[in-house]
This record gives sequence, C-alpha cells and structure tokens, in this order.
Amino acid sequence: MGRTAWSCAVGLFLCFLLPACYEKQEGCLDINATNFDVTADVACSDCCTYPQLSLKLEHKAVLPDTTLPFRYDSLYYVAAYPDVKFRFHRLRYYLSDIRLSRTGATGRVVDSITLYLPQSPGDTVPLRVVNDFMLADRDFLQAKKLGTWRGEGTFDRLDFTLGIEDAIRYTDPAKTPGGHALQAPAEGYNWSEASGYISNFMRYSTEAQPLDTLEVAITTPVPVSLILDPPLEIVPGYNITLTLYLNYMAWLNGLDLSSASPAAIEQQYTNQAANAFYQIEVKFN
Repeated sequence: MGRTAWSCAVGLFLCFLLPACYEKQEGCLDINATNFDVTADVACSDCCTYPQLSLKLEHKAVLPDTTLPFRYDSLYYVAAYPDVKFRFHRLRYYLSDIRLSRTGATGRVVDSITLYLPQSPGDTVPLRVVNDFMLADRDFLQAKKLGTWRGEGTFDRLDFTLGIEDAIRYTDPAKTPGGHALQAPAEGYNWSEASGYISNFMRYSTEAQPLDTLEVAITTPVPVSLILDPPLEIVPGYNITLTLYLNYMAWLNGLDLSSASPAAIEQQYTNQAANAFYQIEVKFN
C-alpha cells in the first residue's frame, strides 16, 4: 500500500473514533411518543407525536334468541313485551368525559377547547373544557379520533358520560369550530333553543301505529362506569382504539312502548344506560 493510501485509511479510521467526525442524529427521545427514535442522539425541537385515543361503537340489538346489527329499517321488541314491535327512525347521542381509571390515577385526552356560555343577550363567557366529545349514531360507523392521550399503566375501569354535562349544555354551538361534534346538527336532533344540547334524541314508531312517530329528547347526562376484566395495560408510545359494543334494547328493557311516556322512557334509559354496554375491545397501533 502506498504512503498516500495508507494515510487516507488511517485518517478514516481515526475519524470514526473521534466524536467530531460523527454527525449526531436528531429525533424524538420521549419514550411516551409514538415516534420515539432509539437511534437518535439529540432531542428534536417539537417533533414528537403522542398517542391518540379513538372510540368506535358496535351498534347491536340483543334479542332473547339472537344478536343482530342494529338498523333503522328493522322491527324490534323488548323481552317483557314481545308483541309490541317498534322501529327506531333516529337515535343520536353524545359521549364525553372519557377516562380510563384506577385507584389514584386517571388516563384521558388532554386536548381542550374553548366553549362560550351566554350570560346576557349578545354576551358570552369563555369556558375551557377537555375536548373529547363524540356525537354517536348507528349511521356513524368509523372510529372517532378524540385527541391526544396521556396515561399509562394498568386500568380497571372505563368511565364516561352519556350526554353533555349541565355546566356546558347551553354553550353557543355557533362558536364551535367547523366539523366539531358540538356544532348544532343541521337536522336539529341534538340541540334546540329551549333545551340547549340534547344528550340523547330518540325518534320511533310502533308496528301497530307506523305513522304516529314519537320523539323523546333526553337532556339528562348519565355517568357510566364499566369494569375492565381483565384490567387493561396501556403501554407508552401506541395509539389506542376502544370499541364499545352497545345493545340498544337494554335502554328500553321493561318498557311497553305502545304506552310509555317520554318521562318514563327517560327514567328507564337513565337507569339502564350502563347495562347497554356489554363488551369492550382494545387495539394498539
């Protein structure tokens, strides 16, 4: 080997040994991020992306002898009144305040939104709240991305609210961002001038009187707490999708819909809300 080639080889070898010759790689060094880079040497500036929580509903009608996909074009009945067939024309409701819980700790979405609460004609007061609202309907089949998730470890409960808390029920839907769940729907199902946000809107008719369409506007928010058995372990750095299986018949269990009043339907719904959720699936990606 000539002197020149030898010198180049030695120089290259020494360059690998000297830190000044090594170009450090920048990347996300937060182990809680979805893009944590184990090969990075230098923390990047605001490049980390954090896990997102998504929620999906599986809409079911659990009858005494079978389980069916819940549809608006089908007749159903509750076990106590098998001869009273009914058809839902619309069921649209909110979920909010979604948390995974254990003793002494909670995991939840950390994004927030400013809502505006009317105080007097033409005047509003801003109200900052957690932004994890979901407007649900059996026609909405895709998982809803709720926001950035914080929380790790093992959780034994899933807590949420069916509906909208009274403290924000009258906030102005016209001042929410475009496409947000709290924008007043064009059909008006879940918001009205008189009631504010409607937690659960039901429209149905019975087989005996198909042209007599009845509506129930439930404004009462219902807290739901579901036991996770086995407990759910959340590993840092992964997006989470929760899928809830919902049996709509459970909301009406024990009711004769040919004669039940809106107040009776609301009371039964309030009592039975948690019983309608009968299975939870979790996916990480």
